[in-house]
Amino acid sequence: MEGEDILTAIAEISIAFAGFSGIVSVIGRDRSTQWSVTDRIRFWSMLEFGIAALFFSLLPIPLRHFGLNPDLVWAVSSLLLGGFIAIDTYFGYRRGRKIAYRADGFAKAMRVVTAAILALLALNVARIGPGDGLAAYLCGLVYLLAIATSYFWRLLWFSNSPFSGSWSE
Repeated sequence: MEGEDILTAIAEISIAFAGFSGIVSVIGRDRSTQWSVTDRIRFWSMLEFGIAALFFSLLPIPLRHFGLNPDLVWAVSSLLLGGFIAIDTYFGYRRGRKIAYRADGFAKAMRVVTAAILALLALNVARIGPGDGLAAYLCGLVYLLAIATSYFWRLLWFSNSPFSGSWSE
């Protein structure tokens, strides 16, 4: 299948990222203090998006081996990935992820990027997007990794850990 090597590489990056994030976050914590609500949201969101990137990077492989043609594989995969992003964005914000992101320029930019990714995946589902479907799907996977990375960075930078920078909350 076209793109299988790229998808496998993203899966490996996701595994390494989720494992490394978990280890650094646990080791870097001051055990005498409890995690703040914001830090818990960041930690679980970081793991959620890392695991989602793993799942969605492997999803097209069995779909292709079930005999679906490549166009349909990318359309179905894009539909599921876009559905996950849309539902997670809605419920994540409602359940308190808004606490973990302040209303800064970065958060506003991420809303625009999220909308663009959802539009690109929707075009892919309709099979009117650019390329053969793989490119748009890869954009969605890179988006998941970027979100996980942003939560990891914010957890380390803004938390009460030894890795924190000078602009703590």
